[in-house]
Amino acid sequence: SQIGWPSLSVRLIDADERSAKAAIFGLNHTGQHPSELEEAWIVQALVREDGLSQVEAAQLLNKHKSWVCRRLAFLERLGDSAQAELRLGLLSPGLARQLTRLPVGNQQAVLAVARRDSLTVLEVQGVVDLLRGASQEQEATVLQDPRAALRQQEGVPVRDPRLSPAGNRLARQLIL
Repeated sequence: SQIGWPSLSVRLIDADERSAKAAIFGLNHTGQHPSELEEAWIVQALVREDGLSQVEAAQLLNKHKSWVCRRLAFLERLGDSAQAELRLGLLSPGLARQLTRLPVGNQQAVLAVARRDSLTVLEVQGVVDLLRGASQEQEATVLQDPRAALRQQEGVPVRDPRLSPAGNRLARQLIL
């Protein structure tokens, strides 16, 4: 065989577009689960393209309406550029999830800082926590040196990706 698989299971179904999307979700749900991103795309297609309500989409996918709402929000709370990067695989779902906690206008600045300083998803989560409700002056301070801002918050682990695990332990000891 050209694809190198010994066999391929095929199931022919008679379905309209909505049912076909639900089938994609359901049939791929056995074995390896679809990613949160794939689930979000299916939900978005059902609600935005096919005109289903969130409750109808939940019933079709055999999920709770809050699950549908979370998947929809995962994509729609992201700014256009972040959505495009997510589609291209340039933005991880974990980082995207943290960005959705911010207003669209603040997301690009946090994404730029995360890349500039090679922040982990956990560090970005801490930065987002600091930015929510911060003044413009506080925002500027956090974005200028996010690790220093995180160090000021008790209990937030700070990790510099440029250092080894031992180097990070020593850096934390020197700071404390």
